[in-house]
Amino acid sequence: MQQLTIFDILPDDTGQSSGGKRRKRRPLKEEYDECVAALKERFERHAEILAKGTTDPFYPDGVNANLVRNHILYYRKRLEEICSQSFLALPEIYFRPVPEPVDESYMAPGSRAAKLYKNFR
Repeated sequence: MQQLTIFDILPDDTGQSSGGKRRKRRPLKEEYDECVAALKERFERHAEILAKGTTDPFYPDGVNANLVRNHILYYRKRLEEICSQSFLALPEIYFRPVPEPVDESYMAPGSRAAKLYKNFR
């Protein structure tokens, strides 16, 4: 059995690993559809975090809301790249306003964590 090294796994400038195997790329249309679906899901998740909070015991809801906001920014950027490469039109969801950053200590008013925190003080 041949021992693999890091150079056999990492691609070089040509998109091939030094092992000579070609990496498989997904079709841009497939990636486009996945980004659109993920963007819709992230917008819904952001609204849900602001309204109901999360169940994460280690971080306030504001940290999680900002994390989801960063996901939204990533998918928007990726859609720009895909559309410029494939000459596809930007989807309607792309033009939805990006949520503003949330204070990292924000706790959703109706969340279980906020109630526990209120009782703790």
